[in-house]
Amino acid sequence: MIVLMRHGEADPYSGHDSARSLTYNGRQQASLTGRWLRDQNLPVSYIVASPYLRAQQSAHCVAESLALDVLTVRDVTPDTSEAAAEGALIDHMGAVVCFHQPILGRLLHRWTGQRVSVNTGACFVLHGDLLAPGWMSLSAQFDPS
Repeated sequence: MIVLMRHGEADPYSGHDSARSLTYNGRQQASLTGRWLRDQNLPVSYIVASPYLRAQQSAHCVAESLALDVLTVRDVTPDTSEAAAEGALIDHMGAVVCFHQPILGRLLHRWTGQRVSVNTGACFVLHGDLLAPGWMSLSAQFDPS
């Protein structure tokens, strides 16, 4: 099992994309997603996050709800290739991964064959044995918007 989560709504007006901070609404979205994940009682061990500020802030909101640690993984940024992101996440089954579009949607499609809308703060619970094309199934999803 792995949980894919898009960061909450971020400030669109910041100098560097990597430095965009969550808005108030974005913090609310991430907190709602964290509470939903807690209520699902999933066997989640830790949280993985992109190094970008908005993903880090979202991951820490979720971490508060789940009482888990956050680990930063560099190869899950918006411009990361599918192959690089897949390689970076292969050892993180059992984690919540907080990162970005478009890579989140591409991996979700690659692993499950499904195309879904990926709004800010949304999360997707995948079950399967291997992070590889066609090996995962989408078992639950939550959209706080």
